[in-house]
Amino acid sequence: MLKAMLRDQAVEIEEVVTRLLANMLRGLPSRLGLATYAARRQIGDVRGDYLDMLEKNTFGAELLDCFNQCRGVGMTLQNFAYVRTNLEAETPVNFIPTLIVTSALLYCLSAEVRIVADMTFVCREDAEKMLIRMKAAFDGAKDNVADKMDSASYRALIDLAASICVHLAKTALLLPRIVTFDLAVNYPGLKLSQLLYYDPSRVDELISENKVVHPLFFPRDVRALSE
Repeated sequence: MLKAMLRDQAVEIEEVVTRLLANMLRGLPSRLGLATYAARRQIGDVRGDYLDMLEKNTFGAELLDCFNQCRGVGMTLQNFAYVRTNLEAETPVNFIPTLIVTSALLYCLSAEVRIVADMTFVCREDAEKMLIRMKAAFDGAKDNVADKMDSASYRALIDLAASICVHLAKTALLLPRIVTFDLAVNYPGLKLSQLLYYDPSRVDELISENKVVHPLFFPRDVRALSE
């Protein structure tokens, strides 16, 4: 039965797998190293043996390993989002390609969630922006999976979305906000840091937030943390 399905759906399976793995390779960091090589080799192994893996029911685990290794070598959130949006653009017709796309969407979002969970946010606005971004990502994926009538995957998406949204909401509540101070004169960075934070060592935060070219030349309307 499975062999017959694989044979009948082989062309579409190959197209879906090829596009997916090519997008993953595209997002890998360019730096050399054993871990990056291992990630590329794992993707290559899946590309070469995906039919055997599907027949032996090991394809899901091997594909998940591809995502885990990509995340482990520093593939960025933006590159995972690229993989995900291309998966959402897929319109598989047959059962096995549909299953591959749905599984890959879950694996991709899981990798994104792990990256976000490990992030350190400086201010509430950054955490809230990431919350909006992740909600949008999950909304798109849920629409995609719901159309395929895959209740188990849909429930998994709901749980995963809830976990990261709660995490980001709680994180945001504990962070200071960004506020703008309209000063009467222009101050250099060290003076501003002392004036706003009572701590001159935080001048780098002010430089980063206000994107100044030189620490001696800050604008009068200065963005800074409320704490």
